[in-house]
Amino acid sequence: MDRNNVIGFVLLGVLIIAFFFMQSRFANQQRVAEAQKQATEDSIKRVEDSLNLLKNPIIEEKKETTLSNAAVAIPDSLKSTLSADAIAKMEDSIQQLQKKNVFGRFSAVAQGTEKLDSIENDLIKVVFTNKGGHIVKAELKKYKNYHGGPVDLVSGNDNRFNYNFKYNNDKMINSEELYFTASKSSDGKSIKFIADLGEGSVFEQTYAFTATDYLIDYNVNFKGFENIISRQDPIIILNWKNVMQEQEKALKYERQYSKLYFSDVDGDVDYKNTNGELKFETPVKWVSCQQQFFNTTLIAKESFDRKGKIEVFADDTSAFVKSCNTELYLTYDGKKDFTVPMQWYIAPNDYQSLNSMDLGMETIIPTGSGFIGWINTHAIIPLFNWLSGMISNYGLIILLMTLIIKLALTPLTYKSYLSMAKMRVLNPELTEIREKYKDDQARLGQEQLKLYRKAGVNPMGGCIPTLLSMPILIAMFRLFPGTIDLRQQSFLWADDLSTYDDIISWGSTIPLIGNHISIFCILMTLSSVLYIRMNMQNTAQLQGPMKTVQYLTPVFFFFFLNSSPAALTYYYFVSNIVTFGQQWTIRRFFINDDDIHKKIQENKAKPEKQKSGFAKRLEDAMKQQQKMREVQQNQPKKKK
Repeated sequence: MDRNNVIGFVLLGVLIIAFFFMQSRFANQQRVAEAQKQATEDSIKRVEDSLNLLKNPIIEEKKETTLSNAAVAIPDSLKSTLSADAIAKMEDSIQQLQKKNVFGRFSAVAQGTEKLDSIENDLIKVVFTNKGGHIVKAELKKYKNYHGGPVDLVSGNDNRFNYNFKYNNDKMINSEELYFTASKSSDGKSIKFIADLGEGSVFEQTYAFTATDYLIDYNVNFKGFENIISRQDPIIILNWKNVMQEQEKALKYERQYSKLYFSDVDGDVDYKNTNGELKFETPVKWVSCQQQFFNTTLIAKESFDRKGKIEVFADDTSAFVKSCNTELYLTYDGKKDFTVPMQWYIAPNDYQSLNSMDLGMETIIPTGSGFIGWINTHAIIPLFNWLSGMISNYGLIILLMTLIIKLALTPLTYKSYLSMAKMRVLNPELTEIREKYKDDQARLGQEQLKLYRKAGVNPMGGCIPTLLSMPILIAMFRLFPGTIDLRQQSFLWADDLSTYDDIISWGSTIPLIGNHISIFCILMTLSSVLYIRMNMQNTAQLQGPMKTVQYLTPVFFFFFLNSSPAALTYYYFVSNIVTFGQQWTIRRFFINDDDIHKKIQENKAKPEKQKSGFAKRLEDAMKQQQKMREVQQNQPKKKK
């Protein structure tokens, strides 16, 4: 074989080897491509199956598979073959199908970004969130809390306000899960939140300031919901949770004077103070979260259904004042346009303003009930408002109130001291009678009544004026702790008359006293002791242990009132001082013991007047008791 033939065979072998090499590489690339294609098709099939599952969820017997929170991931092998835009569109499609499965007709407003907006006037700034379209903050501009911050009556992450109702017969929607579109008026005095579901169905909430201070019109409107809200269960449940935040100096005292009030359509007001719930039995007109000096009230222009309840929770370890939960019911009438007109009243507890609402809301101020309440509403509050219209110093106002009240009671006070003086003059004769009949109590009583009658003395005359003045004192005890006019008003050493003065204080807590001593409370106690001592000198009616009880009463009041408002203990102290002045003036210029003694002797010399029916019955009863004692004493004792 020549040299050319050898070269030809070698080149042919190289070509054959190169062919098979290239063929093998091409075949391998083709297999890889087919495998990738198959993987892509499998991934797409899995995604399609997942989408179909979202459209038609599988419901097992007694167990529903929920996919609302399940994320349908796009496999990495598929992502590598798709563009970024294609991946974004596929992910968006998956999310939309998820939301549609969970929210149904509400899926169009189930996604968004939470934004805050506000409306305000000179008195209040109200902040809203578009997620749920409800109030998240209500700041009263003219007031500060004890620490100097704003008074915000709807603050805190735990606060809730939402509507719950069934749609498509078996699904439940919560309005706090929906994103509304806010539309504020040009003057910034009103705002509307719109959730457009499409196909003519719109959920609206509108807030607008009114001409009345602190009053906000609030209307909820359901348009085109006749085929959305379940006809089998057409109930819209309004859930309102308001966690009252601390505003005052003493959290415990603020909690004591904070309650959850409500009124039915007939004007009957009730409240819940302690932990637990209270169910409504009649249609409800308004519900008020009442703090010591402020309130947040939801008012129905018509009424809420008789169903529902209120619930209160708090304990001594809570950082908040009270947690107030309210559940109100509305019945959807099935009409195309269903509106619920309501109002928000977020305001200080001013008696005149609340009374002008003509809804019975003034009852949230602790004026007391019955005769005590009548004294406060018809005497104390009008007098207080009249004085505060002329004087800005509330310490001086309380002083003038005390003087006016004491002056009005002067005729009764005079009779009281006159009766005490008569008893003082008669004391020697009374002592003689007590000594003479000390072993015969029935006879002792008869002789004392006989002496009183002859002398023309009423032994109860000194007590009746005091008893008549007690309702006024009790009325002050009820009113002052909730009077917002006294809040953060300073006087002398007290920087806030609505709470205790504590210039004497310490770190630890002492039982019954706390961590402070109120100077006004000390002055009240000392003046009360001096008042009792002065009365003891004027009359000798109380003997033995009763004297000790008289002195213990002011001490008991010291422990009881040490944490009470300075205005209250200051009033008590001033009342005692004015009483001292009255007593000294009457005794110095109007009462003479010698003249009284002479008058008594003249009365004793006169023919005895015919006894009154009560006096005759009392004397007959005492005589009957005396006879029974004599019979028992004369009976022979039985031998044992």
